[in-house]
Amino acid sequence: MKKILVIGAGISGLTAAYRLRLDGHDVTVVESGNAPGGWVQTDQDSHGGRIEKGPQLMAVEAGTPLHLLLCSLEIPLTTHRHLSRFIGIDGRLIRVPRNLLEFFKSPLLTLQGKLRIFLEPFLYHFVDKGREYTLQEAIEKRFGFEVANRLAPALVNGILAVPASEVSQESFPVFSKSNDRSLLWESIKRGSTILATPSRGMGQLTQVLASKCTIVFNTEITTLEYRQQHWHASGASYHEKFDSIFLATAAHKAATLLTSISPRLSSVLRNIEYTSLHLCHSTHSYNKTLDDSLGFLLHPNESEFLLGCFVSSSLEPLDKSKTLKLRTFIKANQSPAPNWQDIYSELLKWLPDLSPCAFSRIETAQLAIPKLQLGQSPEIITALKDLPMGLDWIGGARFGPGVKDIVEGIDSWMKRSDLEA
Repeated sequence: MKKILVIGAGISGLTAAYRLRLDGHDVTVVESGNAPGGWVQTDQDSHGGRIEKGPQLMAVEAGTPLHLLLCSLEIPLTTHRHLSRFIGIDGRLIRVPRNLLEFFKSPLLTLQGKLRIFLEPFLYHFVDKGREYTLQEAIEKRFGFEVANRLAPALVNGILAVPASEVSQESFPVFSKSNDRSLLWESIKRGSTILATPSRGMGQLTQVLASKCTIVFNTEITTLEYRQQHWHASGASYHEKFDSIFLATAAHKAATLLTSISPRLSSVLRNIEYTSLHLCHSTHSYNKTLDDSLGFLLHPNESEFLLGCFVSSSLEPLDKSKTLKLRTFIKANQSPAPNWQDIYSELLKWLPDLSPCAFSRIETAQLAIPKLQLGQSPEIITALKDLPMGLDWIGGARFGPGVKDIVEGIDSWMKRSDLEA
């Protein structure tokens, strides 16, 4: 058994700490804030509904690390299999196909563009296996020009909050290190993916994980030092020694702690950019367009500041009043954040029958989404080799932007680690 410190009580830190405890180690988590989960937290609004601070739901597939984690924690799931989604393009909302018949009828792509998708299992052999593409290039190489320029930009913009041309394929885990296999064939073999949420919201996952861990809150680690065969972690009111320390923090925070230990890795991590968002929660009366819908994402060319809109109430039990709760995502390239009237005016372009809101709240998600650019992923992998034994960085930016990506990344990391109970 080893005495281990995990710095950071976000989803990556909590998952790693839980897995390490299952392996028999003595694990302590230190968190600079006063609550676990990072952005994976659920608040309650004044009407008893949920307000998610981070991701709204998860893609769960049987037998995956995320599914096994949820089963291990005995967290009941609410599934959302049949809710529709829309993409805003050409000035209108177009439904995303839910089956093969709807796909061939959809106006999102031409017939040629649709047929091009099915050539991917044959054409992927011609992708340069040794090259790292931008995400835009990777999508076009695999699925053709139309998908890369009409369909994918809205999805990427809605997840990463930046155009696909500005990030590496490594920033989107499904494309990460995928040059040697067919993505379409892999998707068919996996079968259907269930969209699900814990029964009490996404924050239930981090709350249950936190209950399984020993966490010291409101404590900032400022110095790491190796001496007398132990790692020493120190802060203004904290000092302990450990066999191993794992940094489950944002890249820029890890960079500061690693400045003297690994200057190269510190420099690489410091150069990783993060994207911020403004989030607006609002409540409206029933809207026919968004009935039984998860909401819509906009093509980047369709709005100066609006990324998309999520129907939060679609994940809650239906009530007789059919209250519509929206979560609107706004680019953080405007300071201060747009006021509600500007947001409402933009929403009316896509939802002309949207009623005025009964409640609204705007918050900012500072540095919420990592933005990996070309060459940064190989730099990270190479620089991580500089770290001495017993020290590692397992921040979310290493594994991907979503809960599923992080849990799978921690699982792979655990299998590669040389820790022995």
